[in-house]
Amino acid sequence: MKKLFTGLLILAFVSLNFATLHAQETPQKPKYMVWEVQVNPIQLQKMQQALKSQNAFLAEQNYPFANLTQYTNDGYLWYSVPFTNYADIDKIEATSQKLWKENGEKSKELQALFEESFTSIAGLILELQPELSIIPEQTSIRTGQKFRFFEQFHIKYGKEKEFEELVKQYISLRKKHGIENGFYTLYPVFAPAMNVVYFIDETGSGAAEHFSENDKQWQMFGAEGEKLWNDVMPLIEKIVTHLGAVDYDVSYVPNN
Repeated sequence: MKKLFTGLLILAFVSLNFATLHAQETPQKPKYMVWEVQVNPIQLQKMQQALKSQNAFLAEQNYPFANLTQYTNDGYLWYSVPFTNYADIDKIEATSQKLWKENGEKSKELQALFEESFTSIAGLILELQPELSIIPEQTSIRTGQKFRFFEQFHIKYGKEKEFEELVKQYISLRKKHGIENGFYTLYPVFAPAMNVVYFIDETGSGAAEHFSENDKQWQMFGAEGEKLWNDVMPLIEKIVTHLGAVDYDVSYVPNN
């Protein structure tokens, strides 16, 4: 992932000056550098083993930055590095360059493990929107609900603010009816498609339970939910969904 990491850093640095101008204007929110990797079932197993080997080495070196791995049932793997301030990217890049430079042979060995482990790769930065999310108190990058339902809402141009207000209403409905499952809203930062809203829903322990619980939720919402959905539909171009999971065994959390 070293070379892949460097590629995404280029994207981040191009945008860094713009981000600095606005750093004082808005509260800092959790952000994620994300690699979206396409894999087939055979490649997934190879990718998982490569990530485990890399994470074991990072642990040996007391590498201070975490990573999180999620994947879907239809061939996507998302490798994410959380950060808060854009200045953190400088720290991550400097620490990583120093680590790989001092361990050249190990770097080559690990890089070889990733060969032929994926079909294609793309990168983006996502920013969590806490006011549009439900974050369980016990949520941790080390443990938590594994099953996840991923959605991408492609919003019509100029309708982003209207859609945001409807997401707020949806969050209020979930809270009103005591639905405490994790629900996360993320916005892309400096991406070609800025009108995509990303959702992660932790309802259910699997697909069948998720859809069953989701139906129950909308039944509880009643007329309010029906109106909300009718208001949402005219604002969106399309919806893309994925079933998947977060894999804590193929993620890395520093001990300090």
